[in-house]
Parts: sequence; structure tokens; C-alpha cells
Amino acid sequence: DHNKTIIVYQAPTQSGKSGVKGVGLSMCGVLGVPLIVVTKGVDESMDLCEKLRGLSVGTRMKREHIVCASNKKNSKYKRSTAEKIAEIESVFPEKGERRCGVLIISDTAPQVHKALKAVQEYRRKNPGAPFCLFLDEVDALICKTKDGTQQFERALDELRAQDPIMTVMISATPTAFMVEMIAAEEKTWKEDIEFIIFSPNCDYFGVEDIKPVLDEDGKEVYLQQNELNAKGHTFDG
Repeated sequence: DHNKTIIVYQAPTQSGKSGVKGVGLSMCGVLGVPLIVVTKGVDESMDLCEKLRGLSVGTRMKREHIVCASNKKNSKYKRSTAEKIAEIESVFPEKGERRCGVLIISDTAPQVHKALKAVQEYRRKNPGAPFCLFLDEVDALICKTKDGTQQFERALDELRAQDPIMTVMISATPTAFMVEMIAAEEKTWKEDIEFIIFSPNCDYFGVEDIKPVLDEDGKEVYLQQNELNAKGHTFDG
């Protein structure tokens, strides 16, 4: 059933959450299902595209079908409008084709509308055809405003309403949006939301492992306002 599954993955910051997207990429490649990944920031979307292209090695997902919708000036992703449209269309297979791709978009209304238009055209040619939706850093994507009035929020709601066969939400801090989802009584058709927590291995270096430097008297030293700037640094004492 479309929109049957919502999965929430929680893991600490910089603990390898890209691996979850890599597994999703591989799974979609095997199934022949296109994948849309929404993440926060234009630069971040381009960086994620490079990561996923690297993770595609050895999978059925072809590198050339992993596409970033961002079109930033002076970047390797800069394309003409026609070239960018062609790249995005390459993510979605024609009727009877087994190939598929990944479309990475940032948290802007125009980019979500690009994805929405591509899905609608894909469904026009292939009625009821499935796709998967990954919301990366989802805590920064939803619940931006109390009444959901931002253009991006409305566009994302419209994309989610296209009935992805699976929606995966990835976050290091899921509490805020989970509370919002519960408050809005957001439910899947037949199943509860699956909540999965990943723990980093022993090599993970977290905030709790960061210790302040010590001065010559063995006292902890912390940066104060204006002590660190573009011209250098100055410490009292």
C-alpha cells in the first residue's frame, strides 16, 4: 500500500547516518524504485550527492542517475535549465524500464516543486508507480513555523501527499518533530511509525568527549566573547 511505512532513524551527529541513505539507495536500485532525498541547505545537498555517488559503488544504482537539483553558480553542479531538467528526468524510469535514480533536493520551495513536477510526470506515464522519500535532518525540515505557512513547508506537504511507498525520516534530534507528529495525529494507513535508534561504535568522538584546554595553573580555559575572530585570537591572561 502506498504511504504504508514511515520509519524514523535517530543517531548522534556525525555518527555515520549517511550509511542509512546508502542502504536506501541500494535497496531502491534493487527494486527499481526512484528515491527522493530532501536535506537542509544547498551546499549540504551537493555534499550529500557526492557521498551517495561514492556509496553507490557496487550497487545497482548507477552513478550518473544520482542527481542534485541544486544549480549553484561556480559549482560542478551548474547546468542550464534544460540540462538540469534532463538530469532530473533521468532519475525516473520510463514505462517498462528497470533503471532508476536518486534525486537530492535542498529545503527550498523551488527545488521541492521540481521534484513534485517530476513525480507527477512520472506518474502520468506510469500510473500508480512507486517512489521512496527520505527526509534528511528532518528536524530542520518540518515544524519550521507553528501554522506551516512557509512556502517550503506547503511544498513539502504536497510532495509527501503524493503517497511515497516509504518515507524515512533521519535526525540526530527527533523529539521536536515527533511530538509535532503525535500532536497532529499523523498516522500510516495500517502500521505505527517505526522508530530505530543507532548507537555509534567505540571510536565515536562525541560532545561529552570534548575537554577544555588547561592553562599553566591547570585551570580550564574557555573562549569568551570576541576572543576569537577573523584577525586571530586573544585570551585574557
